[in-house]
Amino acid sequence: MVHGHPNKKRKIKSSDIVKIDIGVSLKGFFADSCKTFTFRDTPPEAIKLTNTCEKALMNAIYAISPGKPINIIGQTIEKITHEQGFNVIKNMTGHGVGFLLHEPPTVFNFADSGDDYILEEGLVLAIEPIITLGCGQTKKNEKSDGTWELVTADAKLSAHFEHTIAVTETGAILLT
Repeated sequence: MVHGHPNKKRKIKSSDIVKIDIGVSLKGFFADSCKTFTFRDTPPEAIKLTNTCEKALMNAIYAISPGKPINIIGQTIEKITHEQGFNVIKNMTGHGVGFLLHEPPTVFNFADSGDDYILEEGLVLAIEPIITLGCGQTKKNEKSDGTWELVTADAKLSAHFEHTIAVTETGAILLT
């Protein structure tokens, strides 16, 4: 699902979906972005999952404007995800970003959160829905080399997209 590490034992197959998540720093400022890729033999349900996740992210970005509660992001993501028959991974969130890779506020991907935090001009956020074909529960796999990865508890596919955005007086602008 997230934080997997490439290795020689795990080869990408033409039916896989692959997420590439990148955080960068430039002159003391951070940005964060992720995209899920499909391949030639990716099953239709996995392509639908991937397209839904990207649509949920983009619609959440379009819904942003100063004065709205941060919850508009989670409401939008969850609505689109559920309409397509998928589930949000609720224990994974977006975040503020700027001088650190992860800053307040937490950006939830579901509707019942954040009504008291109001979006303000100048706020920079990393919005990152992670959705799944399955139940939405996760587990941590610890590796013998000291690395770890988070996977879906039911081994169902997940998709992940992320953009860093800035809230402006007219809405959100993409920084990644």
